[in-house]
Amino acid sequence: MFGDIPIPISPITNTNDISNITMVSGEAMWTFISDELTLALLLPQTLSDRNAVNYWAAKALLGKIQLYRSAKGISNEWEAAFRNFSDILNSG
Repeated sequence: MFGDIPIPISPITNTNDISNITMVSGEAMWTFISDELTLALLLPQTLSDRNAVNYWAAKALLGKIQLYRSAKGISNEWEAAFRNFSDILNSG
């Protein structure tokens, strides 16, 4: 909607790092977010710390993104969201 998006791939530790931020298209940003959340699914499924990101939180965020993208007409996203939310509901 607003054009390219700045995405810091590595941590920004000082103002000089700001000039090294890569600008990506919206689709590349969705891919980056989905890839990061998919990687987060390697986290433990147990909830040892209520404030920590865990497997189920990552699965819920990924499902939310997939549901949003399905409303934009992107194929197979609705089914993926349904699987993620079903896993959460059936997790006990």
